[in-house]
Amino acid sequence: MMNLKEQSKEKFLTTEEIQVLFNDGFTSEQERVFFGVMLFTGCHLHEACALETADVYDESGLVRDGIIIRNKNTLKTRIIPVCEPLRKLLSKYSLNRQERYLFPEESGGHIQSKTASRILKKACEKVGLLNVDTNIFRKTMVAQMMNRKTPFIS
Repeated sequence: MMNLKEQSKEKFLTTEEIQVLFNDGFTSEQERVFFGVMLFTGCHLHEACALETADVYDESGLVRDGIIIRNKNTLKTRIIPVCEPLRKLLSKYSLNRQERYLFPEESGGHIQSKTASRILKKACEKVGLLNVDTNIFRKTMVAQMMNRKTPFIS
């Protein structure tokens, strides 16, 4: 297992890179919200893809205080608190709240991992970010928590 010093040497997005990627790389609101969810929750790609609308919004259409993340293998759930920047993104997201999935595809299911990976790759190429994959958002969240000295529970 890597220690924290080794983890901090891994690539993560700087504040400037995040701004450029979200402002100039992503081309749609859905892309910004999708990768915003990944950035602010630290969830895995497949977890973000499979998010259901009811996991994020309550019955009245308001953003929940915590996003329900489901593990498809163990069927366990965890609740990730919603920070204010994520709440703003989700509140403005113009989604039909009757949709089952938060990030639907026209085929009727949820966005696929390969599709999301392609979107990220295209956005990164557009703004000149190299060697970026979907795990960068988890690494970035951890790096930001470390910089803020957020306590980790082991």
